[in-house]
Amino acid sequence: MARQTNKDGSFQKVGKVHSSGLKGGQTGVISLTAYVLVALAEANSKDQGVINAKNGAITFLEGKVQAMSSDIKDAYTLAITAYALSLVGSAKKMTALAELRKMASEKDGLIYWQEKPDVSKANDNPWWRPYYRPRTADIEITAYALLAYSLNKDISVGLPISRWLSQQRNSLGGYSSTQDTVIGLQALSEFAELIYTPDIDFTVELTSTVDPNFRKTITVNQQNSLVLQLVEIPNVAGSLTVSAKGRGIGMLQIGVNYNVDKAPEEASFDFLLDVIKETKFEVEVKACSMWTGNEQNSGMAVMDVGIPSGFELDWDSVEKIMSDKSLNLKRVESPDRKVLFYFDEIPAARMVCVTVKFQRAYDVGKPQPSSASVYSYYEPVNRAAALYAVDSLKDQGVCRVCPDCVNCEVRDQPTVKPKKSSAPILRTAVGSGGIMLLSLMLSAALKWY
Repeated sequence: MARQTNKDGSFQKVGKVHSSGLKGGQTGVISLTAYVLVALAEANSKDQGVINAKNGAITFLEGKVQAMSSDIKDAYTLAITAYALSLVGSAKKMTALAELRKMASEKDGLIYWQEKPDVSKANDNPWWRPYYRPRTADIEITAYALLAYSLNKDISVGLPISRWLSQQRNSLGGYSSTQDTVIGLQALSEFAELIYTPDIDFTVELTSTVDPNFRKTITVNQQNSLVLQLVEIPNVAGSLTVSAKGRGIGMLQIGVNYNVDKAPEEASFDFLLDVIKETKFEVEVKACSMWTGNEQNSGMAVMDVGIPSGFELDWDSVEKIMSDKSLNLKRVESPDRKVLFYFDEIPAARMVCVTVKFQRAYDVGKPQPSSASVYSYYEPVNRAAALYAVDSLKDQGVCRVCPDCVNCEVRDQPTVKPKKSSAPILRTAVGSGGIMLLSLMLSAALKWY
C-alpha cells in the first residue's frame, strides 16, 4: 500500500473502488487518501516506507484543508479527512472540524450530515413512509464526524450526533448496508467508551394509557448491563409512557411492525427475466440488467434470482458463468432458495446477463412465481425487482403430486429425474456478529390493525 503513493503524497486508485464517496475526480483522490491514511495510522507500522507514505498523506490532506479548495467542500470528503487528521494528531484537525461543523444539519436537538439535500417528492406523505431511512452515505458521513469528535473528546457535539445515529438503526441494530453498519457501529462504540461510567444502577418503567394492568419495570445494573432485555406490548392503542430513574446510560429502542401502502419505486436498473428453456426436469433462466441511475455505474451490485419451487441450483451452469470474465462477476452464493451474483459493477452502457440452470429435485403442485431483484450493494435503495414463472408447471395442480387425494383422477406417480452429483464451485459461510454498544435496549413488537 505504501508503494501506491503519488508525488504529492496522495494515493492512486488501484483496482475497483466500490464506495461512491471514494470515487471520481480530485475529490475521490482526497477521500481515498484519507481512507488509506486511517488504515496506515491504525496499523502503526514501524517500517520506514510506511511512515514516509503516512507523512506524505498527512501533508497532502493538510494542504487541502489549509487551502479549502472546492475539491474538499463535499461533506463526505471533509468528514473522513477530519477523522484521518484527528487520528494522527494533525495541527489542522480543528480547522477541518470547524468547516465540517458548518455543513451539519440540526433538527430536534440532533446533529447529522447529508450527502445531498432532501428533495421533496409527490409521495412523501405520512401514509407512504412513516419511518424514513437515511441514505447509507449520510450514515457514513455522520459516523466519520462522530469518530472525529470522539477523538477530540468533544462530548457536547458528539452526544446529539450519537443520538441521531442511534435513531437510524434498524430493529436488528444495523443500518442499510455493510459499509455504513461497520462505520456506524464503530463510531457509536468509541463514543460510548468516551461517556461510559461503571456506576450503573437504574430502572425503567413502562405504562400504557389504555391498559391499567400493563406495567413493566426493567432493572439495569452492573451485573446485567450487557444483557439485552425485551418487553412485548400487547395493546398498542393510546400512549406508551416511559420513565427512568437512577444512574447510568441506556438506550430504549422500539421495534414497530406496520402495514401501509407501498410507495412506487423509481427503479435504478433495467431488469429483464426470461425463461429460455423449460422441461419436466430442467429450467434455464436468463437474467439481464443495466444501470439507469445518475452515476456512471452502479458500483458493487448484487443480482438475486429466486429458485423455483421443487428445483435446485445446477452448479455446473454457475461454473460456466464464472468463467466469463466480461461479466466482472466476483462471487456466487446460494443461500435460502436463491442465487446471489456479486458484480464489481453493472454499467449503464450495456446489459449484463447471466444464464442459470435449475434441476428438478421433487414435484410441487401449483408452484408460485419466483422473485428476483438487482440492487446496489452499498445503496440497497437503488434496486429493481421482477417475478418469473415456469409456464409448463404453473397450471399443474396438487394431483400431480398427490394422485390419491380426493377428486384426483390422475393415478400416475410423479417422476423425478436423478440429479447429477456436482460439487459447488464456491460455498460461502456467512457469519454475523454484533456489538452491544450501550447498556439497555428494549424492543416492543407493535401490530397495526
